[in-house]
Amino acid sequence: MKGLAINVVGIMIIALVGVAVLLMFISGSLSSMTNSAFCYFSKYIGISHSDFCESKYSFSKTIKLNVDSKEELARYLGAYSILCWKEATKPLKKKDIICYQIFLNKPVGKVSELDITHILETEGGCDELQNSIIKNETGAEIEYPGYCGDRDEICWNVSGNVIENQTLILIKYDTEQNQIVIKC
Repeated sequence: MKGLAINVVGIMIIALVGVAVLLMFISGSLSSMTNSAFCYFSKYIGISHSDFCESKYSFSKTIKLNVDSKEELARYLGAYSILCWKEATKPLKKKDIICYQIFLNKPVGKVSELDITHILETEGGCDELQNSIIKNETGAEIEYPGYCGDRDEICWNVSGNVIENQTLILIKYDTEQNQIVIKC
């Protein structure tokens, strides 16, 4: 009788855990935690590591850029920022990720957030990624003098407020700020 009671309690606990896991997969607020746990455990218990886990939690590409002008660098940074935004803001994928690690072969002159936003504006990129507030070379946040949307979706986190002698640039998505962060 005692053994039967222990078996029933054990089965009830397993059933409750199963229901809780099912609810976590369905619930939007807990789905990223359960997906992360699934990927972590699948890696360490020998289940084949799926493309789902790789693309969602290890998304980071290293890019080596050979650019010759600051306009060309601004164009690449704008394009990679848009790609990062599109990937990071897909439904059920919003998560802090580093999208790109960009290595520059040589300095090309001062590139500011104004330069990148101007490229976005003139080439239609503001339809994809808006940037209404920019950080100028003195570090002050000002309204963009043209029109690149109503929202500020780019966070400029660059030492000295311009890319000049830096050779590594990170483009990442920050869920808390809901912005693309360009950092070096």
